[in-house]
Amino acid sequence: MFWKEYAFGLFVFIVMFLASVLYLLSFVVTIPGLVITVLLGLPMVFYIFSFLDLKRAMQKKRGKLKPTQRAVTIVLIVGFLYQILAPSAPINFFIRNYPEPFVMEDNRLSPFLRKGDLLRASRLAYRVDFIPLGRPLMYNLPTYFEIVRFKDTLDVKRVGMVVGLPGDYIEVADGELVVNGLQKYKSTAVSDQLGGYWELTEVGEYSILIAITSLGRVEKMYQTKLSDLIGKVGPLY
Repeated sequence: MFWKEYAFGLFVFIVMFLASVLYLLSFVVTIPGLVITVLLGLPMVFYIFSFLDLKRAMQKKRGKLKPTQRAVTIVLIVGFLYQILAPSAPINFFIRNYPEPFVMEDNRLSPFLRKGDLLRASRLAYRVDFIPLGRPLMYNLPTYFEIVRFKDTLDVKRVGMVVGLPGDYIEVADGELVVNGLQKYKSTAVSDQLGGYWELTEVGEYSILIAITSLGRVEKMYQTKLSDLIGKVGPLY
């Protein structure tokens, strides 16, 4: 718009819009990772080279076009508002799906996580928030032994280990997680977090079971609604 390359700009916009749509579809439809890389990688390569071409056009027109300060301001404001408000814009998508940063409050999950660790809860690991959908879409469930951040019934944010998925029957006995009568195996370090005993528990259809541990023993279990799951926990950087 600034350099009056309207047709060229519209073409670039359409290509990037289609790339955004394909990216969002990848959350709803199962697409192989290689296919996603190709579908999204090609538009990004095109996007980069299109700006190199635009640079050449700018150099040719630099002496002929003399945009006013008002025109510059309008173009920048329109571009900024688009990035903030348009569902297909990267900044808008990031604002709605940004990972939640936090500091670990205690040493319950040591040695995996220690008090004072800078962490993030990745929302996109399990759900995507996109305006046309009306509400966040859950497209994936956590796996057993995964560390997650969630809200309890009092809306207090906590960190724990996933030990049960919807419909499971769970029992913990001396480091062994038994799911529907079958033992779930993980590394010794993880099993060391599940000492003690927890009686047979049924997980609700729309919930997961999260264990809070202390000194390597199960301290409490939270039957958490999927809607109260914040995200997968990982390092902030």
